[in-house]
Amino acid sequence: MRVLFIIFLALLCIHSLSAWDFCQKNGDGVMLYYNRIWEDDLCCEVAFCQGAFYDVRRLRIPEEVILKGDELKGIPDTVLTVVGIQENAFRFLNSVSGNYRYNERCLFVEVQFPPSLGYIGDYAFSGCDWLLRVIWPENTEWFFEIGEGAFKNTNLSEIRIPKTTEFIGPQAFMNSAITSVEFEEGNKSLKTIPEYCFYGCFFKKFPIPSFIKSIGDYAFAQCQFTDVPHLPYGLKEIGSYAFFNHKKWDKLEIPETVTDIGEYALCTEYKSDADGTKRRKLNLDKLYVNRKVPPYCYSTKTLGDETYDSESKTFTWTIDDVMLVVPLKSEKEYHTTFPWSRFNERNIRSRDLSGVSSATVPEAQPESIFSLDGKRLDFQQKGLNIIRYKDGTTRKVMR
Repeated sequence: MRVLFIIFLALLCIHSLSAWDFCQKNGDGVMLYYNRIWEDDLCCEVAFCQGAFYDVRRLRIPEEVILKGDELKGIPDTVLTVVGIQENAFRFLNSVSGNYRYNERCLFVEVQFPPSLGYIGDYAFSGCDWLLRVIWPENTEWFFEIGEGAFKNTNLSEIRIPKTTEFIGPQAFMNSAITSVEFEEGNKSLKTIPEYCFYGCFFKKFPIPSFIKSIGDYAFAQCQFTDVPHLPYGLKEIGSYAFFNHKKWDKLEIPETVTDIGEYALCTEYKSDADGTKRRKLNLDKLYVNRKVPPYCYSTKTLGDETYDSESKTFTWTIDDVMLVVPLKSEKEYHTTFPWSRFNERNIRSRDLSGVSSATVPEAQPESIFSLDGKRLDFQQKGLNIIRYKDGTTRKVMR
């Protein structure tokens, strides 16, 4: 009895390592592995198979697979719809952790998803360093989740996020080669760019859509933006280290909807001339903050560390090299609220936001025009107009 129990445990461990129920070749002759989803006996997911070797340049995930029945027992074939990709399914690590090995090699450059796909599991393609392209079908109706680390450490250069996506996991594209992200219009569920999501990517610019309400910790840290990112009207929270170690920006505009900003969110690390230690400071010339009440800062160091004053040869909290531009009649609020009071008083300016035109956000395109009483207009009238742009921002414009 004891021997049988040990054999049972061994078989159970083997099954958990292989983690698949059946295998079948796709239309290109590539062997893929699948799990049945027992909650819905007509669905399955592409599964992880320990030590699998994918030696093709294009990997196509089928929409349906046929599970062979048993003619002698009168069990017919079953058509299963492929709805997901299991965690670690194509994960590649060039090392062995204990007795657990991921795929031997994944040489595919391109992955083509079926229209039936609903989710991509955690670390599903992590470490696939040949992967350059992901192809979605034209009509992606069911997709809702990109798991944690799903495309981490790949050479994926661009990605389209379907409008049905409800959740993107932390580290989803961390340290990948992404330079371009397209969010499909019409998304009503995705609210957050999570922590470390695009850490270490290579964006020239990143059009954060208006439906995003929160940017997580380290979400864009170590990203070498060449263009200043546009933060949309509607964004509420910028997490700690969100844009840490970005390149020098001439200006950045924080919309009035932002209420919370995390530690070192807009800072870059540098070596102090005073003692050679690494310190952090705002790395821009002008900071426009459109909220009349200063946004709450998680940390006393949200705007950077103390800086060394070469004249007095002492460290100071005062920020002398960045101009802060705030709404009209808000200077006193900022000058008396820490850490915003760190800005040198002579570098705090104000502006009348009713006169700010779409030129401040050149990538925004007009969507609707309204009069001051809220009546929709076909064209701008003489005087003051309210214009709503496709990125979600609203501006008062004088004609």
